[in-house]
Amino acid sequence: AALLTIASPAFAADLRTGFAAATGLNAELRGLLAQRAVIDARRQGAQAVLPGAPSISPSWRTTTFTQRTGFQEFEIGGEVPVWLPGESRALRGSVDAQYVQLDARIAEARLALAGQVREAYWAWATANAEREAANARVTAARALERDLGRQVGAGQLPRADLLLATADLRDAEAALRSGAGAARDAATAFRTLTGTDPTLGQPERAAPPPVGEAALRALPAAAVARSSSDLARAEERLAQVRDRASPTVFGGWRRERDMTGEPYIDRLLVGVRIPFAYAPQVNERVATARAEATLAEATLATVARTLTATDARARAQAE
Repeated sequence: AALLTIASPAFAADLRTGFAAATGLNAELRGLLAQRAVIDARRQGAQAVLPGAPSISPSWRTTTFTQRTGFQEFEIGGEVPVWLPGESRALRGSVDAQYVQLDARIAEARLALAGQVREAYWAWATANAEREAANARVTAARALERDLGRQVGAGQLPRADLLLATADLRDAEAALRSGAGAARDAATAFRTLTGTDPTLGQPERAAPPPVGEAALRALPAAAVARSSSDLARAEERLAQVRDRASPTVFGGWRRERDMTGEPYIDRLLVGVRIPFAYAPQVNERVATARAEATLAEATLATVARTLTATDARARAQAE
């Protein structure tokens, strides 16, 4: 990624522009956005008339190659699956919960990416300021060395003062080289994230943060935990409703004769196939959904505690 970034031309960007560029490059965020098409397809399936595709089964039976009695039977039939009672509604509820969870995960990924871009940008800004300060120190040390050199040459000062000024100049030059390297590395890190070179822009304005329950509601990690809990509950309801395979309605037409020379007889076939529930599979799916719900609720509680501690620590650091 670094080689590709260095090889491609980059334009300068401040913090806001850099974040906008990073959203188009971040693999996790792009993958989450692509998941919308997957959930759209699931919604189409939940809103369909049938839970699955119908099937057709033609067949032919004969004794021509065995007993040679002339028995012939031609049959063609089809099967159509039907929804279990409440299955379509439960599936739509699960899909709606998946949409909510995906939006929360996208918001969480955007916030995490914003933090990465912000840290990279201000690391560069700090390194750039330190490089400029080191450059100013070099300029001042060089001017002092020249001035002391003239005074030492005129016999007004001892040579030891000139040696001290020269040593300070060399130390300033070393600090400038170190600062230039740090600024270059920080710019590379920002360019890797955003595909752009950093440039100084308008300073950030600190908005008043929400407090209490409002802060927890505004936190994407909490939204992910809440939506995960809702999704697990929806999956549990779906597992309870979908306790067996889909019933099928089948029909067909059969044309047959017993012996050569006899007329063919046509028969109409109509029937229903009703599968039975298998408790171990149903219990496993329900237990899995309940475990996911328990995990999401515990995660939400952890996020709330972490938010409180982080907020207190940040306020103490600000003071």
